[in-house]
Amino acid sequence: MHIDIQRGDGCRRVILITADWSDVEQDYSHILNELKQSDIPGFRRGKAPTGIIEKRYSSAISAMFEDRVVRRLLREAAKDRHLGPVGLVEARDISFTKGDSFSFAADFDVSPDIELPDYASFDAAGLSDEAARDALSEFLLKSTAFDVPPSLVDEELRVAEDTPADPADADDSQRAGAEQRTRLLLILRKIADNDGIEIDDHDVEDRIASTAEHLGRRPEALRTELLQKGGFEHLRSFLLAEQTMSYILEA
Repeated sequence: MHIDIQRGDGCRRVILITADWSDVEQDYSHILNELKQSDIPGFRRGKAPTGIIEKRYSSAISAMFEDRVVRRLLREAAKDRHLGPVGLVEARDISFTKGDSFSFAADFDVSPDIELPDYASFDAAGLSDEAARDALSEFLLKSTAFDVPPSLVDEELRVAEDTPADPADADDSQRAGAEQRTRLLLILRKIADNDGIEIDDHDVEDRIASTAEHLGRRPEALRTELLQKGGFEHLRSFLLAEQTMSYILEA
């Protein structure tokens, strides 16, 4: 995958990505498999040939494929370049040829500069673990002022439970909650960067395995679902936030 990133004003960046078909083929196959479960005259559910699916749902396949691949490749590029959480603002010049390549340009936002409070001075003596975490969250949010790019809030809404699939459909309460969660995650990520706190793939995989066991699902299926919807990196951010809070409280 070829990545070119240009700096814009403030938190804004512009990215150009070109990927080989092998990098996106699995996304295309997953979409076809999802659509195969639709009711198609003359075929049992799940048994329609791929060619029939592609012909019948051509426009839907393209739209779903473009949206899914743009977001996934943007997240992977951000991880590769150590940009942290990113929020897609606009994707354009999307072009793909099945079996060949996929390319696009996009405007996106990164985390703003954050001036951290003296978090080492926070005292949770006498509080239970849950109460200490709530108090720490409140302290960090009240002590740290910065503007959260709306695009980062939108990305939080996309992966959060009990919110609309389209962030534009979120009500004021849902958006306010997503903004607070995003703000806290960004603060904790900044602290983690400052103090060298890291989460590796093993930590994420362990949490996926325990969650899958609790839900009675296969870890592989849950992992695939998270990767497709952007939940894998969101889970990583959540685990990093958890570990950072523990680090502050145990200091």
